[in-house]
Amino acid sequence: MKKTWMLSLIIGISLVSCKKGEGDEPVGKANYVYFNTFSSPIDLEIYDPEKKSSIQYPLGYKDSVVFSYSGSPSVYPFLGNELLHRTGDSVVIKFANNTCISYKRKYTSGPFLGNGVFNLEEYDNYTKDLVNQRSYTLRYSIDSADYKKATTCK
Repeated sequence: MKKTWMLSLIIGISLVSCKKGEGDEPVGKANYVYFNTFSSPIDLEIYDPEKKSSIQYPLGYKDSVVFSYSGSPSVYPFLGNELLHRTGDSVVIKFANNTCISYKRKYTSGPFLGNGVFNLEEYDNYTKDLVNQRSYTLRYSIDSADYKKATTCK
């Protein structure tokens, strides 16, 4: 009886520890850092069309904000690993003189595609090798190039 109980316990523990599941997938971790290198304060506004709202991040000159995400297998700017959600599908950078530039995610092009902050290739330190790592940090500088593309805010 004691041997049967012990054998059952060992088999049960072995089966539980060998079970494939969510915990076996590699967890991606990403930090997306947005720097204001423009000479004036700006507002970084992230839109959430599901909630019909936005979150605003005021950034003074040389200030930055960091968005950290983790998930399996990959993480995306302003979305984490939730591709089906529309949270953070557009970002507006507002400059002091009522000019704005808007960037939108292109869902038909893949998770990392779009323009500006949604195009990983436009990040200051982007490389394919970097984003293929399990943990990485990408930096995006908001500068005079963004300002030159800005138009009157709507």
